[in-house]
Amino acid sequence: MKRYLETRRTSNEIRCSRLRLLSLPGLLLLGLLGSFGTARASHYAGTQIIVDWISGENYRFTQAIYRDCAGIALGTTTTVNLTPAVPTTSVTLTRSTVTDITPLCPGQASSCNNGGGPYGIEEHIFVGTVTNLQPNTSYRVDATALCCRNSAITTVTSAGSQQLYIYSNFRTGIQNSSPRFLNRPVGFFCANQPASL
Repeated sequence: MKRYLETRRTSNEIRCSRLRLLSLPGLLLLGLLGSFGTARASHYAGTQIIVDWISGENYRFTQAIYRDCAGIALGTTTTVNLTPAVPTTSVTLTRSTVTDITPLCPGQASSCNNGGGPYGIEEHIFVGTVTNLQPNTSYRVDATALCCRNSAITTVTSAGSQQLYIYSNFRTGIQNSSPRFLNRPVGFFCANQPASL
């Protein structure tokens, strides 16, 4: 049984074909590549799309969106588009959880939920299913291009005016699910405190 997954992101054209275990820098970079929404605000810190085989030709799509809490709030749904558009062109994903994942040092507070801290990151999980996809077919799942990336990102010129975009390719007929990243893509360490990767 051959496993196949391909993930791409325009702008900085990142391509991982037949994903392998990535190093921490690779995971952090993947986490910074993101997607969601159409509001013009700089708050998207990153995203990922997970494709899970359920049974037959039925799949669950999960999109994790990492939001800078200094930006505007996210909606309760998002949409991903399928190519080819058989049996549907788009799948609505509904938000299932919101978690403050801000790594805090002793005595600090998160800026999420009016916590008063200097920074904060939330993880929003959106989930939706699609049934009766065509067997033995290569599909592409496109997340909606969203604006804009978090202005605090320093590895992209004018990040606050750059859109996030992500997609994932998968093939039906082989009971294929995408890999899971076990670490959240937030890299903060406390000064003068022990840390491990």
